[in-house]
Amino acid sequence: MGSLNTISYDSPKILPIKVYNTDMKNHYKRSSPSDLGWDDLRLDFRSFDGNNIETWNIDGCSEGQMIIIFQEIFVAATSYLRRMSQREIIDALTAGFTGNLRSWWHNHLTDANREAIKDAVLEKTEQGPNGDVVTIQPNSVNILVYAAIKHFVGRTTLYSDQSIEAFLGMKCPKMSDFEWYKDTFMSRLYNFTTCRDVVWKHKYVEGLPKYVREKFYSTMVINSGGTNIDWEGISYGDINSTIQNVCLEICQQQKHATKIAKDSDYRREMGSFCKQYGIDNTPPSRKRVVPRSL
Repeated sequence: MGSLNTISYDSPKILPIKVYNTDMKNHYKRSSPSDLGWDDLRLDFRSFDGNNIETWNIDGCSEGQMIIIFQEIFVAATSYLRRMSQREIIDALTAGFTGNLRSWWHNHLTDANREAIKDAVLEKTEQGPNGDVVTIQPNSVNILVYAAIKHFVGRTTLYSDQSIEAFLGMKCPKMSDFEWYKDTFMSRLYNFTTCRDVVWKHKYVEGLPKYVREKFYSTMVINSGGTNIDWEGISYGDINSTIQNVCLEICQQQKHATKIAKDSDYRREMGSFCKQYGIDNTPPSRKRVVPRSL
């Protein structure tokens, strides 16, 4: 009795179906900002249960990536609070330090520095019924992360100043880079305490190509019943969905409008946006096809 044929992964003729790896990220047509460093950022969706020692490594990371890792340290420390004291949490966190973090903790800091971090406390004064009441709370984790940021990143205000300067100069000259523009803009925006201000919504739209920007404004006015745009009432999600719908309508129009398709400014502004969304925006040819005689 013959055996059933099986498909192996080393088959030279058949490409087997593989399960998608969850370690995926956006790939942009242009490199990501150096302070964000998305090109080298591995999307490890980490979770912490407070029962394991987590590893921490910042070697080769940009300033933005380091800040993210230090934020994750706070999350891990919160999971440890259920069964550990502050000193034990510091021991658990630093036991997972690798690379430069480990060298900084064991070699750069002195014994007195490490003990000061473990014993750090925060005094809070609250108004009580019989006067001020002073409470003392452990503050070891905050001091540990602050000391690490101070050593490896430096003044966070300087980092913020650099982000603001780059943020103010952001533009999206081609819709091919819209995903990059959207993600970078939002990442920088939420670092500011003024991120709620309406002016940033104007800044976001004004950074788009002229043709798309004008179509966006006209669409928003129509949707609002011919009145002025309610910038307070619309969210960035509303803005993004409207921009995408406007551009997809343009892509569909381009397939049937040779005049628009020949506009060099239009083609330069739209770039490869239509192809990114799977739309063949090649206009129909007006040339007459002459059959070849036999």
